[in-house]
Amino acid sequence: MKDVVDVIIIGGGLAGVSAARTLIKGSDVSVALVEERGIGSNNPSPMTFADVLDQFGLTEHSIARYQHFLFHSPLGAQSRHSFDGHPLVLLDYQKACQTLLQQAQQSEHLSLVQGRARTLRRDEHGRWVLEVLPAGESKDTRRIYAPLLIDASGASLFATRQLGLPEARLFSHCYGEVRATSHMLDDESALLLAPCERFGNGGGWFYPLGKHRASFGYATLSSDANYPGSLVRERFRHAFQEFEPYASWLADMPVDHIEQGIIPLYPPRRLAHDGLLLIGDAARSATIWTCMGVEQALVTGHLAGEAAIQACRQGVFARRVLVAYEREWNRLYRRMYQQSAWLAPIVWRQGEASWNQQTALLQRLTPEQMLARLRVNWPQLSWPQIAFTRCYDLAGRMRRRLAASLSRKVSREGMQR
Repeated sequence: MKDVVDVIIIGGGLAGVSAARTLIKGSDVSVALVEERGIGSNNPSPMTFADVLDQFGLTEHSIARYQHFLFHSPLGAQSRHSFDGHPLVLLDYQKACQTLLQQAQQSEHLSLVQGRARTLRRDEHGRWVLEVLPAGESKDTRRIYAPLLIDASGASLFATRQLGLPEARLFSHCYGEVRATSHMLDDESALLLAPCERFGNGGGWFYPLGKHRASFGYATLSSDANYPGSLVRERFRHAFQEFEPYASWLADMPVDHIEQGIIPLYPPRRLAHDGLLLIGDAARSATIWTCMGVEQALVTGHLAGEAAIQACRQGVFARRVLVAYEREWNRLYRRMYQQSAWLAPIVWRQGEASWNQQTALLQRLTPEQMLARLRVNWPQLSWPQIAFTRCYDLAGRMRRRLAASLSRKVSREGMQR
């Protein structure tokens, strides 16, 4: 089966349907949206900002709204901030995706293709040829042709791997469970949990969902996309059994469902290529400092959709036209991501005692500063400050290694005597 459209979008998550809605509402271009499992099928319960849902007309899809935010160290220190209103919300991801899709489907120019993207190549006319294996028992490969491809394939990084583009540098492997709870602080307090080697060096979360239910989980950071899920789950079990008071609140309570996934981190230098745009998790755009991805999925989808409209109107799909998307993203976000990338290794290497001290220091922030820290990793440091911090960290690690080496040498000499 052969189809010819103006734009192919791979992935029916939040980024993909955001791009589809922007394209359909802003033009009459034809779009094929390819999704293997179903729209919003990964169905997490992500935290985001209330104004983001307002901006994209998704306010009705908040599962929970939070007036308080807490950061908790496994060693006991806590910071707590209370806000005017409810600026933090938990999103019903699947319903949000379905709403955006329904808005796009009001036009006859969108076709939803259910199947697995298999291969990607160029034909003799320079168009993309995407081979899709349809869902179900059919073994007939479907070929879709288009001059422009928007990759919203998430952690599978479909176009990146098919075309040999630079791979992701780091992955956050998340595992959590939604359970009934015997007790909670309240339904309006969202909690992030400090990284801990026993539980997960990427940090964790505890989100009340109302009706005596909560989502609790931890993440492990690794440069390996195939990091063993068994180790991620093992660390989660340690947190589930040891991290109080959550261990007591959740003990012996039934599991509603499991939330797990992989989040690629560190956006690549190029988000736009000839005939190709990377968005959402396929662009590794989740925030490096908190791994929050809802805002970036919606924004990158929208910005890419706008750039795609202009390319279709001009009939030019080269990078020099599509780069408008990349430039706008760079203007809005690149600096904070670059600075966070430089500092992240230092932050993630902190031990539990250091995180305990940092947690206590967070209490000094105003509520507005705490929100800014979550959203843009406030405060933004100057490049000289970042360079000094990196050098200071390097010197400290070299000093500790030298001290350890000398200690071992002295010990060996003592034993020989």
